[in-house]
Amino acid sequence: MATLAEDLAPTLTEPLLSSDELAARLRDPELWHHLRERPSPTWSPTT
Repeated sequence: MATLAEDLAPTLTEPLLSSDELAARLRDPELWHHLRERPSPTWSPTT
C-alpha cells in the first residue's frame, strides 16, 4: 500500500486520469486492479 500511496500522490494535483492511465503509472498495477475489483467490505462511502 505504501508504494500505491507514493505512486498516487503526484496525481492528486493533476486532472483526473482514467483507470487504465492510472494503472499504467503504478509500480504494482495488480494491486490497483484488486482494490477496484474487490474493495474492502468494511469500507463504504456512507461511513
